[in-house]
Amino acid sequence: MTHWKTKLTLVFTASLFVALAPLAVAFDNMQTDLSAQDILTRSQAAYDALSSYSDDAATVHSVGGKKDHTWRTRIRVGRPNLYLVEWHEETPDSLSSSGSNDFAFWSQGDGAYGGSRERGFGRFPGEALLQMATQDMAYIPYIFFSSKSAGNPLCCAVSRYVLAPDERVGDVDCYVLTGAQLVRDGEIYTLWIGKNDFLIRQIRAVSLHGVTTQTHSNIVMNVQMSSADFAPPKPNE
Repeated sequence: MTHWKTKLTLVFTASLFVALAPLAVAFDNMQTDLSAQDILTRSQAAYDALSSYSDDAATVHSVGGKKDHTWRTRIRVGRPNLYLVEWHEETPDSLSSSGSNDFAFWSQGDGAYGGSRERGFGRFPGEALLQMATQDMAYIPYIFFSSKSAGNPLCCAVSRYVLAPDERVGDVDCYVLTGAQLVRDGEIYTLWIGKNDFLIRQIRAVSLHGVTTQTHSNIVMNVQMSSADFAPPKPNE
């Protein structure tokens, strides 16, 4: 009887080990002494410490697993209130030469402006960032300027984040965090935050309207800039 009990114990232990092996790998991939909130705090602090920031971003929106829009974005921000965000919307029927899908928002420190190449640009009352609240292109500017609005995925507008297993974006090892947006249609955010510099490499927002994934590359930090570096694009003549 003792022999059979021992044998059953060994079989059960082996089965349990096999069942838990995937979890063990996942948790081993999450080894960190930092909580999700610690990572968010360090990420915001990393952006707060920058004097300037620029990158290239690719944003893809899909519905039902089918890609329907792609945006190519160039982001440039600097202290205290300088920014230039330009993006081109790629759609199946878009004609890049027409400029109809080219947009921009910017500030050279003397006001907030925005619009499109085709329709022209104009000045916005107040901060253009507020006008960009529905634009997914504005994630990084919101974070850089420590905005407390819904556009900042590191902010209080998102419910408590939880850690997921680490992943890589390109050649960058990243923490992965997921949390629910409390406004803007209750989006579910997933953030990929660099483990060394705590800068965001990828953001994914899932809502009733589809899935938007934005990937950031060619990041350049703390380059001395003047207002001339934030000059707006020229409208079509």
